[in-house]
Amino acid sequence: MLAASFIALGQNPIQPATAGNPGPQPPPPPQPPPMTLVKKSVVFIQSNYARRSPADRCFDADNKPIDTCSIIGTGFLLFYPDSRVGEGGGFSYLVTNKHMVREPGPDGTLGKGKFLPAISVRINTKKPLQDSGVSFTFEQVPVSFTTGDLYAFVDPVDPQVDLAVIPISLNAETLDYFMIQPALFATKTRIDEQHLDESNEIIFAGLFAPFTGSLRNYPIVRHGKLAMMSQERIPWEPGISEDLFLADVMSFGGNSGSPVFIRTGGDNQTTGHIEYFLLGVMQGFYSTDSKVSVQTAELNGVAKENTGVAAVIPAEKISGILESPRAVSRRDLEVAKLLQDKGDFKDALDLYKTAIDRLTQFDKYHPDLVLAKMAYAEALEKSGDKLGSSKQLQEAKAIKRPEPVADADKK
Repeated sequence: MLAASFIALGQNPIQPATAGNPGPQPPPPPQPPPMTLVKKSVVFIQSNYARRSPADRCFDADNKPIDTCSIIGTGFLLFYPDSRVGEGGGFSYLVTNKHMVREPGPDGTLGKGKFLPAISVRINTKKPLQDSGVSFTFEQVPVSFTTGDLYAFVDPVDPQVDLAVIPISLNAETLDYFMIQPALFATKTRIDEQHLDESNEIIFAGLFAPFTGSLRNYPIVRHGKLAMMSQERIPWEPGISEDLFLADVMSFGGNSGSPVFIRTGGDNQTTGHIEYFLLGVMQGFYSTDSKVSVQTAELNGVAKENTGVAAVIPAEKISGILESPRAVSRRDLEVAKLLQDKGDFKDALDLYKTAIDRLTQFDKYHPDLVLAKMAYAEALEKSGDKLGSSKQLQEAKAIKRPEPVADADKK
């Protein structure tokens, strides 16, 4: 229905004891140190696009021009709990910067070109895949539909938010990863309650371009301090200001999309107690030779002198995207399909209609609405309403955008 299902189970679901006779229970498995989980949440991203002109500085190891250009950076995995899909169930996502899923502009500026069809995600495996000992694989993650509209979710209200949240389907049996949950977000409420401020330490984990690892992913971990928490938007590009945290930490090429954590105090890093909360997502750094900031994806070895001040997108911006009309509707469609498969057509049909109404209000030409109507038509047919099914299919086929949407306006 929607490419690959991104419904997932919690990583350590609690198994209920047998009713009436629970019996002795084994001790809970030991919790890995927080730093281990931070690193396991990180994946490496490569975004490929065709060389367009000499302005695209794409060269091989011998400094010869090549036809395929690449941007490399970081992403991390997120688990969004949803009890509607079962105990311990929910939905899995990849989080990265929006400029990691777009071509550079004509002048090479990151995030100013068209959105890519897909990106390649390098993720560790639990066991080596071959005799050479290689323990990572590549997952292709869609970004756009064939129409050019977004499959990924971005902020529909504020186009300056440099985030992309993409549904992703992962095999928990073979892949070695950890998914961050919204319960770990450093929300405004948590920041106020725990008195987090510029005295708190931060860390981030991301790709180190000179060494990603020959056998598996090895994220680099950088340490610093929270440097500024402003109630005002902070200048990022000429004429553009954003909601950002500033961090006193050295960020560099390849760190785009890295999860940034704030330490809440204490020295015990080996217990199950939460020591870190997700402050946000690394966006870039401020350079000394320009009033313009720099996104920290790695693009053909281009470097700027770094002030050591990095920009971090607040984690609450992720929540805003996950609660946007398209993201909510996509989850509703998956839940409706589960209900349909169980034979609960009444609730499934109601949920399909709710998703369709929401998507129609959001964008009556978006491919998500086409998919929703097609799924609704299938459910109607299986419930015996062939006339209603035919009507939905006809409406789905009639949806066609009158003119393309500019990449800067896609949502």
